[in-house]
Amino acid sequence: MFANAVGARVCSMAVNFRGRLPGLTEAEAGNYEGLMCLGPEAFAAPGGVRARLRSLATPAAPSEALPGFWECLGARLAVITSWAFEGDPSLEGCQMLLHLPHFDLGEVNSDMAVVFRPGAGRLAVLTFSKELDMDRALGSSVGTPLCREVFREAEGAKKAQGAGGRCEALLMLEQGLTFEEAWSFCERKRPIVYPNVGFQQQLKHLEKIMGKVVDFKAPWPQQIKQLREALPKGDLEGPKSPLPIREAIGSVMDDALVELEKLVEKVLDQPQLLQQRELWKRQGLFFENLHKYKAIPGDLALLGRAKTAAEQLRSLQRVYSQSLKGVQLANAVAQELEDWSRVAAPELQRLEDAPARAEAPPKELSKKQKKQLKKDKKREKKAMKAEKKAAKTLAKIEEAAKQAEMVTSRAKEEEAEASQRIAEVEAELEAAEAEAAAAAEESSEDPETVARTERLRAQLSEAYEQSAQVALRSAEQAEAAVSAVRKRKRSSSSDSSDS
Repeated sequence: MFANAVGARVCSMAVNFRGRLPGLTEAEAGNYEGLMCLGPEAFAAPGGVRARLRSLATPAAPSEALPGFWECLGARLAVITSWAFEGDPSLEGCQMLLHLPHFDLGEVNSDMAVVFRPGAGRLAVLTFSKELDMDRALGSSVGTPLCREVFREAEGAKKAQGAGGRCEALLMLEQGLTFEEAWSFCERKRPIVYPNVGFQQQLKHLEKIMGKVVDFKAPWPQQIKQLREALPKGDLEGPKSPLPIREAIGSVMDDALVELEKLVEKVLDQPQLLQQRELWKRQGLFFENLHKYKAIPGDLALLGRAKTAAEQLRSLQRVYSQSLKGVQLANAVAQELEDWSRVAAPELQRLEDAPARAEAPPKELSKKQKKQLKKDKKREKKAMKAEKKAAKTLAKIEEAAKQAEMVTSRAKEEEAEASQRIAEVEAELEAAEAEAAAAAEESSEDPETVARTERLRAQLSEAYEQSAQVALRSAEQAEAAVSAVRKRKRSSSSDSSDS
């Protein structure tokens, strides 16, 4: 009944194979269970399912073919399992009123039905479905619905998982929240929520329009009518669109790259920031989203900046240990930037190379056009400045990495020499002590041997002290190299601010 109700192409049923497969009896210990896949012919009626269960004892070629890979991508799949154990849970002095399965909705990845016992002598089924009409399904049930509210909660929670952006739009409309307020609310309920970058720009535009045209004291239908009349229609990428979506995406990408460049600079000044996972979370989500939804800005220069930012992030592993969580997260963000660049490069180049449209003779620019032109020039100047700054930061990282490599190389050589000296002295000392011990047994102690032993012990102590000094000096040199880079960075920053 459940598989028919959801219109499943395949229904997988959890089956206990004891007593159903040859050689497996009820006395067998172990986990002898699995999923039996049923097609529409088999689950069309209860008798078909029972016939399949009986046929397990005499395996034969399947009468129905399972869907292939591509069909599975668009097919409805269903799962049914039974959590109804034979006995009833009981505690002394207690009466069981209601027993419900406990489920993590995040793990429900298909239409699912769970058979269970809500109480003594009763059977029920808990269903999960994204699109099933619950009123129709409950009306066709064999018995009385156990709890309609449980079904409502399960249905609503499951749908909300993939609808972060729609929830934000609804909160903005119904409660008059700003975009940031609606996002914060959804993020508290589900921390991983992140609407795609293009839709974020549409929601921000929606916020502006709502503030201008919607009368929040008017009845709800009138508010919707006011909003519908004011919202842009047609192609958002067209030249006359009131919401130039590519420019909006480019603007937020520019801001994100600036924040990323600042984060890299902070890490060079404060390496302890590499331990803070939250600093990288929003960056990772943004660029992952940019790549996943193939968001294309309107500015080709952003492609070069994205590649430079990825190089900056990759360079951190040359200065700090790759085992640090922050370095691993930086590499993950770099990977998203590189993946996005591969997707965006052909499209951005195509837009850049596209022949200019035939235009009418130039007219005097309106105030709005002049303002937009001024903004475009300002954005281009800002992008060039940010690219130069990113190149300088990358050069500083390269310099710090080179200094660190030189210090490490010298330290290894000095440590190797100190270790070799220690090994040589230890070998000589061991031979001298053996000679002294042999002389002591013969009661013929040699003063020269005793003196040599003492001298070697002093040399060994000196070699250990020298090894410790080498390690300390290496650490001081490494810190001095990093400090020198920081000092030059602060100096260049003050020079640029003076200019």
